[in-house]
Amino acid sequence: MLPDLEAMRDYRWRRLTLHIVDRNLAGLLMFDPLNIRYATDSTNMQLWNTHNPFRAVLLCADDYMVIWDYKNAPFLSKFHPLIK
Repeated sequence: MLPDLEAMRDYRWRRLTLHIVDRNLAGLLMFDPLNIRYATDSTNMQLWNTHNPFRAVLLCADDYMVIWDYKNAPFLSKFHPLIK
């Protein structure tokens, strides 16, 4: 049986947002490729990114999520419904 990716993304997004709100923070800015992968489930080039950082994600307390991604590869996160 295949995993329900939509449910998994929603669970992670809600869990992270809840922790941001519980700590009275405005948002969470992530640069680490593993954290970005967990938070967004977006495809990435993790090994390459560990040596050449090019991504960042901002998850705001109001549920808004922004990703700064490699400009030559929009396919890495364009599909994602949570990313603005």
